[in-house]
Amino acid sequence: MTSNIRLLILAALLVPVAVQADPASYYTEGPAIFSTRPDATKSATNLSRVGPIGMSIDLIQPAFTMKIKSIEKGSPAETSGALRPGQIIETVNGKKLADINPYVQIANWIAEAEATDGKLVLAVAEKPGGPTTDVTVSIPVLGAYSATWPLDCPKSDKIVRNFTEYLKQPGADRGFGDIGMLFLLSTGDDKDLETVKAWTREVMAKGMDRFPHQWVIAYGGLALCEYYLRTGDVEVLPMIQAVADKAISMERFGGWGNRHPLAAVTYGGGGGHLNASSTLCVAYLLLAKECGAKMADDDLNRILTHFYRWAGRGNVPYGNNKPESGLVDNGKNGQLAFVMAAAAGLTPNGEDSIYAKARDTMALYSFPSTGFMLHGHTGGGIGEISRSNAMGLLTENFPRSTASSWISGAGTTSFHGASTVPSAYLAARVMMFPRGVLATPWATPSHGKPCA
Repeated sequence: MTSNIRLLILAALLVPVAVQADPASYYTEGPAIFSTRPDATKSATNLSRVGPIGMSIDLIQPAFTMKIKSIEKGSPAETSGALRPGQIIETVNGKKLADINPYVQIANWIAEAEATDGKLVLAVAEKPGGPTTDVTVSIPVLGAYSATWPLDCPKSDKIVRNFTEYLKQPGADRGFGDIGMLFLLSTGDDKDLETVKAWTREVMAKGMDRFPHQWVIAYGGLALCEYYLRTGDVEVLPMIQAVADKAISMERFGGWGNRHPLAAVTYGGGGGHLNASSTLCVAYLLLAKECGAKMADDDLNRILTHFYRWAGRGNVPYGNNKPESGLVDNGKNGQLAFVMAAAAGLTPNGEDSIYAKARDTMALYSFPSTGFMLHGHTGGGIGEISRSNAMGLLTENFPRSTASSWISGAGTTSFHGASTVPSAYLAARVMMFPRGVLATPWATPSHGKPCA
């Protein structure tokens, strides 16, 4: 063995030990509040978007050193003119990351700037330990969160309006399946409806090519129904019916496989049922029925029965399996709460029905699971939208506990900066679905024919 090879092996053995930190020596806050608290021994953890600053950073060793990974075009980070990938951020406003969850600490820095002058002074070096240069990044001033955030909070209202105006821009990222249209329907402001109306015309022009599989039906179809229920625009009814027909045609054994084909009846990853998308397909069918769409009662009852089996028995599984345990469900429990809310609205017993009880039971799962945000099969995102909205289903039956949970969570969930993902973390405030599938209780449809 040559001396060079021996040196390389020695370096490989020694470098990880030299750069990694003992997590006990970094964190002084005690047990992690969130399951996604970065591991202080990991060589790198990526934070894909640092709130309104507009950049991505890697948290590297020694824990936690901030290294710029990318800069968003047109962002405050780019506007500064001095930030580049590869640079090291030593401090922000004179403070280093230390002691607590770095996500929380970074969010606190952003919140402080938004509440004052909007300025973040970054001490930037070209390499770790190198000389630093101060770079000032200016972000919008939004004020401070109120004590009752996100309720009665001018800052939250600004965040919602800013995101609304973004979604209305041509070429805006509307989210998977254009789920952002639901956000526009949620604001309660009629001037936002024109954008949604234009979107429905785009969808209608593309026809069923716009809904190639159950994922898009689940996340994109709901806005069609909600738009009709909000406006009574009968021109969208044929499209609602066509999408419902396609959903029924793709169903197998009470659920849906991943992007239609079904090779098994267990987990979608193996070709079987995939409940992360299938659950909201049920919600779509129930909403479509409220809009007046025609479908066989046997089909709808078979599908609803299939999903009702999991209500109150644990987590909705990934496929046609037994209920799962734990607090990570990828939002499927919240989605099932929406389904049960819709079913309660379509049954004569309404609030006295088993579906109303199942709705509340599944929505309650959202509260203890908030410590597991951004955690799950996809790494998070889907769960946040569904979990947060499900909490809103309990405002009438459990007003005190619901409000206290929203408020007590404000200081912890804001680590993402609500300005970054308002559709997820401000859902309790804006109620993304103001009526229909997420309304509590359902009212008799104001448009279309009453449901049989």
